[in-house]
Amino acid sequence: MRKTIHNTLFTGLAVASIGLPLISGGFAEKASAEPSAVSMSNGAYSTSIQAPVIKPSWSFPVIPIDRNQYSNQAVAVAENGKVFAVDPNHRLVALEANSGRKLWQYGDQLTPILIHSNGIIYGMTQSGSIYAVTESGKKVWTTPLGFTKADQIHRIGSTVYITQSEQTAAIDAASGKLK
Repeated sequence: MRKTIHNTLFTGLAVASIGLPLISGGFAEKASAEPSAVSMSNGAYSTSIQAPVIKPSWSFPVIPIDRNQYSNQAVAVAENGKVFAVDPNHRLVALEANSGRKLWQYGDQLTPILIHSNGIIYGMTQSGSIYAVTESGKKVWTTPLGFTKADQIHRIGSTVYITQSEQTAAIDAASGKLK
């Protein structure tokens, strides 16, 4: 008897906890937003969308990336009114962000692994060296590592970390010396 009352009470509470939110959903406050500038009212894929065409001010060819090898890498970085990119000839190029005018170029046989930190651009060469170049195009240092298939570069504090598969190298950001 006691078990039957307990089961009945438990079942009633379960039904109430599931059903009450469903029933009171009609009384809940509804969210609303302004209509979007571009939308599809019926959800059909064949609906044409009217949107303005934006034309670039300038463009610049960059090195093609093999996403199987460099899945998370950027081939261009924009900082301080400049764009730093690896061009199809495997050189680091600095461009004015407003006009696309070429400011300088650096190196050759560079890979599409590139970061910017504290006014320095860090990258890798195809032979496995890491390099550091200032925003004005002056070489700071180059350190050979033998990481010909480097995955990523990160700067944390005064150390630059380079990973290649399960290997990691730590380089002093100021001097380029291997830690």
